[in-house]
Amino acid sequence: MSPSVAREGVPALHRAYRAVLVAVSYPGRAVPVAPTTEAALGLVLLSTWEPGSRVALAGSPPPPLPWETEPVPAACAELLVVGGTSSGGALGCVHRGDEDRPEAGGTAVYAVSEGTAGQRVRLRGPGVPGTLDTDLLLDAAELTDRDAACAAWPMGVDLLVVDPAGRVTALPRTTRVERLA
Repeated sequence: MSPSVAREGVPALHRAYRAVLVAVSYPGRAVPVAPTTEAALGLVLLSTWEPGSRVALAGSPPPPLPWETEPVPAACAELLVVGGTSSGGALGCVHRGDEDRPEAGGTAVYAVSEGTAGQRVRLRGPGVPGTLDTDLLLDAAELTDRDAACAAWPMGVDLLVVDPAGRVTALPRTTRVERLA
């Protein structure tokens, strides 16, 4: 557990969990969690997943986890933790659930650092009144992999992006993404 998470304890974890719930309910909106990417990532992970979760790591470099774990391959993971805006193709391997259990699809959490350019997109779907034009801090190839992973709704993967300001933005599997110029 990071020192900032240990200092703040249960109230911070509760606030982080509520921030994730709000972000998932309102896709594309950045919800404050903590002052930095690292602190927010720790709080999001600790408040939402158990330390025994099957975790795969990707990105350059992969971010530190708030608990000790032996990483698994992305195809076996329920949680993919990515450093940066690209998983390098690992997102395409994450389990998408199946017809009987679409909720078994995995989640990818991205820890994005300073100086990262986003992709201009238009979102639509549950939680988005009409459409929402916004910037997502994911690279173009990652959005393509996400489109493929979510093509057979209700199966798919959910994405959470923790930005340099310590906010979390969600892209649930039900949200449709249109790239803008």
